[in-house]
Amino acid sequence: MVKSLKSEKLKLLLEKVVDVYSYKIVHSKDCDNLADAITAECGESISGSTMKRLFGFINSKSVPNNFNLNLLARYAGYSDFKAFEAAFFPAQTNFDNETIKSFIALNHNSKNGICDYEVGWNRMDDFLASDKQATAIIGEEGSGKSSFIASYLERNSKYNSEILFKTSIKAILENLKNYKANHQLLIIDDLEESVYNFKEIRQCIIAVNKLISLHKDLKVILSISPYSWVKIAEIISNSNQEYQWYKVNFNATNSLTSSNISSFLKLKSTIELPLSLRTPLMVEMSRSLSAKGIVNEWTIVNAFLDQKVWKTAHAFEKQQFFNVILNQTQYGKTDIRIERSQMEHLIVKYKKAHLDLVTVNILSEHKELNKYGVFKSYYQFGKSIFLTYFLLSFLLEKHKGFNEQLLQEIVDTYEGEMKLDLLKLASSFALTTFDSNVSKIFDFNFIEYERQSLMIHLAYQIRGNKELQEKVLPSFIDSNNGRKYFIERWIDEENLNGFYGEVIKKYLTKVDSHQDLIFGNALLYYNAFLNKNESDCKRYSQAIYSLKNKGQKIHPYVLGRKYMTLLLEENRINGNYSENTRAEVNDYLLSNLKEGDDDLPVHFSGFEFNILHAEFLTGNYLFTENILKNFKSIEPFQLHEKDCDLLLIEIFEEAFKRSQGEIHKELNYNIEDIHSWHKTTVKNYIDKLNQKK
Repeated sequence: MVKSLKSEKLKLLLEKVVDVYSYKIVHSKDCDNLADAITAECGESISGSTMKRLFGFINSKSVPNNFNLNLLARYAGYSDFKAFEAAFFPAQTNFDNETIKSFIALNHNSKNGICDYEVGWNRMDDFLASDKQATAIIGEEGSGKSSFIASYLERNSKYNSEILFKTSIKAILENLKNYKANHQLLIIDDLEESVYNFKEIRQCIIAVNKLISLHKDLKVILSISPYSWVKIAEIISNSNQEYQWYKVNFNATNSLTSSNISSFLKLKSTIELPLSLRTPLMVEMSRSLSAKGIVNEWTIVNAFLDQKVWKTAHAFEKQQFFNVILNQTQYGKTDIRIERSQMEHLIVKYKKAHLDLVTVNILSEHKELNKYGVFKSYYQFGKSIFLTYFLLSFLLEKHKGFNEQLLQEIVDTYEGEMKLDLLKLASSFALTTFDSNVSKIFDFNFIEYERQSLMIHLAYQIRGNKELQEKVLPSFIDSNNGRKYFIERWIDEENLNGFYGEVIKKYLTKVDSHQDLIFGNALLYYNAFLNKNESDCKRYSQAIYSLKNKGQKIHPYVLGRKYMTLLLEENRINGNYSENTRAEVNDYLLSNLKEGDDDLPVHFSGFEFNILHAEFLTGNYLFTENILKNFKSIEPFQLHEKDCDLLLIEIFEEAFKRSQGEIHKELNYNIEDIHSWHKTTVKNYIDKLNQKK
């Protein structure tokens, strides 16, 4: 960070310059590189020695001249230094007000502000109205603490406040020691940015405790990371000051379980990400990448580690911590956590690197109480995805990219969830490079659970990216196993009018078995029926009528799709079902069709569910009553979450009751609770039931 800068304006300007430069200024050589970048961008020269003076690498009492100030402002994106001042430093007569204004301007509408502000504001109001004097806002770096504080100060200008932010620990301690209590509220933001080690943080907490003991009307808010809080909480609880602190967990031994007033730091679920990535920092990373192409866990973690590790100070030292975990776990083949003693030498030697890693929760330390009443500390990656990422990076380098040899080593070397996680991440990496070889992943021998997991993982990404649909999806159609284990398993009714409908048409040109032909034609018929396309209804139903079973084994779900098509078409043409079709459906219902041992069912009762669909859409309830009676014995865990079985059963039950003249019940539902692949279908069904046009 910037060193020895007396001007708050100059400090902020240099931070903006560093933001544009995208690399931290850690060593004096960095100043030379930055000077070259400014000269190249702006067409006017500034010397490396000038930059070194500004950043404190050369001691100097001189101030930059107007030429250099204007040049720096232009590099930061402003017409000149006055324009920069006008944006961040409106004229104020009171220095404290200017500091607050600067803080708000710096953090107002920040993209990191992704917390639930209304809840947070209410909690802050509760704290300030309480008899407590201090609290901590606890959250990972990037979780929105500063943005939240700025929003609260902007909303509550009635409080006479002072804020200490982006200043040295020495200045903070001096301020606390000589504090005159001229304010109602004192806020210390991002303490970790000012310190070198936990000794300094402890000094600050002790000073805060002394301060609130001396000034009974003063309120203090401390912004701090979970890891740091766990390390210093015992200072408060051991000093009989706990009664002065508002709703903070003093007994947390794991940084992830520390808590305070902060339900406002919970995430809004507006972005679909794998569970292991759903943190404020990862969500923000996803947002920043969303306009640049494919966003998946590979691109998010790769960008995250690039920004938080490789483009920061002490990148080499941080790599040493990763190497220890990788070596001690035999590259993910054994327990993924290690005892602190195995990396104590690095913690002592590379203090700053260690602090950076735990602050951002790339590394996580937690304690366990042994039978002797002594805590033992363990280290692991803060998220399992980090270990998977490092393992895959190693394998990609070893095998010179994504290929069959890489997949073979993963399959041969790893087991269980680690194998599956590596395969998922490897497929995500392949998709970011539009590598059609990703379809070869289904050439390996997997259990059905693994195939289904990989299918859903790939499908989620392909259905949201047109370029993948054009460049990668055809490889699955052209591959025997891609068709068998991907196209046939991935039923995306939401996109039958679009790219998935085209996929099924191409699929039908490649297959010849009755099961495959029924599957493809039935999906296209369903879409034609919903769109009232009579010519397509006739074409796809005739294709199915022309197929004779000839003893071929048909999956129960596909068989259900066949008879769903026949029931819909016969009712569309004649207003009822043919006797032959009715008899065949009844025979299958009585035979109690079961999935095979190697199948993961699309529905618990795939055949029956498709018959219910047909009867709901036709309003001709011949089989529904008995099917619903049989469903009474189904346990919820037997139903497939992806297909919203419970909600569909409720829809079909209500429709049948109305057909019997029973009183209508309005069905209420939350569209966000419905699986994304079936939102349109379920919404249309409920709208039809509730007679909404």
